[in-house]
Amino acid sequence: MRRQRRSFTFLALILGLSLVAAACGGDDDDESSDAGETAEQPEGPEGGTLIDLQNFAQGEPDHIDPALAGVLQGAQVGALLYDGLTEFDFSGEGDPELKGQVAESWESEDGQTWVFTLKEDQVFSDGSPVLPSSFKKAWDRAASDDLASEISYHLAPIAGATEVTEGTADEITGLTADDEANTLTVELTDPFWDFPAVVSHPVFSPMPEAVFELDDSTQWEQDIMIGNGPFMQEEPWEHEVTINLVRNDEWNGGIYEDGTLAKLDGVEFRISADLDSAYADFEAGNGDTGYIP
Repeated sequence: MRRQRRSFTFLALILGLSLVAAACGGDDDDESSDAGETAEQPEGPEGGTLIDLQNFAQGEPDHIDPALAGVLQGAQVGALLYDGLTEFDFSGEGDPELKGQVAESWESEDGQTWVFTLKEDQVFSDGSPVLPSSFKKAWDRAASDDLASEISYHLAPIAGATEVTEGTADEITGLTADDEANTLTVELTDPFWDFPAVVSHPVFSPMPEAVFELDDSTQWEQDIMIGNGPFMQEEPWEHEVTINLVRNDEWNGGIYEDGTLAKLDGVEFRISADLDSAYADFEAGNGDTGYIP
């Protein structure tokens, strides 16, 4: 099953990016936060629920928790539920542009020590604040040997992350969260000038305090995950059936101007038994996106 899923990752990426762009694109008069020029936003349907028959055409994912989802299809869910520090803007012409998502800015003098300043008034869907410590604790969790995430290697460039993964430390020494100053300082093992792009990966998503109150945080994805992205869960993942997301009307983040909401009312990821049944549903008009065998 894993091999089959990876075999159409490229097509899933193309359609998945279209799905996220259609779901989350801002209004046409939004301005680029970096250049101050009007950015042409992705066009897509407004209102209603997009029914996706493509991402889980071969069955449900192993994980949808952004700290665990090692397959693109499962990571699509986390990408809609969570905003990270940075994200790429694909709406313009030419190469995509890296922009701040939760991060207002970032700087480094040597490529090894990075300071990310967060935007003010960022909140999770339950109303709790998104703080630098929300990122630090989440990254400690993602790197931990208890979680045993197959994508924890993304954190390896951070000083002390390997020790957490190996179980010899509980916290990543290279992370300093200053909630009062609203900054997250990241010390890397070596200079890495592309690091601000690396943290756009979902594994670097922040987590609310609720996840750290669980007896077993590996079960976070089995209940209603609380995120800070444009969509949210109102019901848990219904295994072998569906994963339903609704618009988060408290969302004030993203890479477009503040206050932009998702265009869609919701996204329903339907889980099919196999490719043939998924395609039959798509042909019958029971979904908006589908994988063509």
